[in-house]
Amino acid sequence: MVSLLGFGPPLPYPLDYLLFGLFGVLLVGILLFRRRLAGAFVIGALALAILLVLQDQGRLQPWFYQYSFMLAAAGLSNLGRLSTEGALNACRLVVAFTYFGSGLQKANVSFAEKVYPWLIEPLASHLPSEAASALGHGA
Repeated sequence: MVSLLGFGPPLPYPLDYLLFGLFGVLLVGILLFRRRLAGAFVIGALALAILLVLQDQGRLQPWFYQYSFMLAAAGLSNLGRLSTEGALNACRLVVAFTYFGSGLQKANVSFAEKVYPWLIEPLASHLPSEAASALGHGA
């Protein structure tokens, strides 16, 4: 584990499992309750998510912050600060930007020269040479 911003030592053994279990309980609570109580569970889950990221920067994966932003939109809706349609639109925007960022990340020389050939190799090895050439393999 590598802490973010030198946040301090990792949590000791039983406490890290306890916090992870609490995170799961908060997420289940969001599903079971409505309105303000669910909003409180969202706030707790997001605060705990921030603590978990401060403990280990390896948790900063696209899916982690994507779901965190979507959870925040749902929480704002539950607290009455955002309409249901507004929360859905915020979630749509988060997903759209995630896909846009993913595509933009592939627009570099390293992807074209190293990753794409490696990615297409298993498929191209089973195709006729003309089809493999059309995919840019072996050209």
